[in-house]
Amino acid sequence: MTWRAISGRPVEEGVLKGSVRDTVLAACRDNGVTVHLAPPAAAGVPRWEGALISSTSRLALPLDAVVLGPSGGAGGAGGLGGAGGEGGVAAGAAAGAAAGAGAGGGERGRVALAAGEGSLAWKIARWVEERVAAASVTVL
Repeated sequence: MTWRAISGRPVEEGVLKGSVRDTVLAACRDNGVTVHLAPPAAAGVPRWEGALISSTSRLALPLDAVVLGPSGGAGGAGGLGGAGGEGGVAAGAAAGAAAGAGAGGGERGRVALAAGEGSLAWKIARWVEERVAAASVTVL
């Protein structure tokens, strides 16, 4: 299994090195998922197996779709960065089955991603939840 940890900028530039990101990377390492730290290219989105957002409030949230802007992405030079708007990219959290077609030819389009039970993004989210639960202490 391979998972690409991505950002809209060069990986170590502008990326918050927080506890949830560390937990995601550790969960991947401990479960045999190879992680390549590299900025994504918008042109590659239709080939992605899945994606997730990591944050302290949501931990690891699988995405069911990515919406590409008219230029096929955002952030210039085919990279991803920013949210919505002209030339932008927006992401949809997994909340059910994803419908839509892939984007191509520079057109705005919704690219469905695997986010359901059993998908790699779903597995990573579960592994992160398990790690956080194991490190948590009940306070009442």
